[in-house]
Amino acid sequence: MFDDKKILLVIEAFKKFVIEESRNNLRKPNNKGYIKDTTGELYDSIKGVTKVMPNSIRLTFDMKPYGWFQDKGVSGKNVKFNTPFEYTDKMPPPRAFDKWAIRKSLAPRDSKGRFTGRSISTVGFQKSITFLLAQKIFYNGIKPSLFFTKPFKKYFATLGKELQDKYGLTVITLFEDIINESLDTKNIKIKKL
Repeated sequence: MFDDKKILLVIEAFKKFVIEESRNNLRKPNNKGYIKDTTGELYDSIKGVTKVMPNSIRLTFDMKPYGWFQDKGVSGKNVKFNTPFEYTDKMPPPRAFDKWAIRKSLAPRDSKGRFTGRSISTVGFQKSITFLLAQKIFYNGIKPSLFFTKPFKKYFATLGKELQDKYGLTVITLFEDIINESLDTKNIKIKKL
């Protein structure tokens, strides 16, 4: 039988391992050599809070909203993924890709590799690039990376059957609750997983 202190230690270890492995996954290069989080913003935003009460456990994870979209993926108009997120009638804002385009060397540069500034032709080119990126994601979606889901499921198994039964935990309901709570605080609605 577990007492509250032991439960808290188990839950804290679970939280720590999920966060640690999720962060490591963001820094691992994919098969093309790219890492998921080039700025470290998403990495730094992954947090967790644990609270054990007499009849329940309160465990929350939070990160920048786009982290959930990177993890679970987003279905596009033409390409569908098994995800609670989808583009239906609105494209992501092109301005969201400004800094990303610069980091990926898609922004106009001079012969020395410097950003060329804000001339009319440069601004127009930059807007075209970001519009094309937004349009591509709108139609093709975002492939799920599962950088958070895989460690969450892996370490959920370490909680043990007794603890899961005591609090009525299932990996699906706990994960759904965490995503819904995190995104609901940011007024983002999702369909049922």
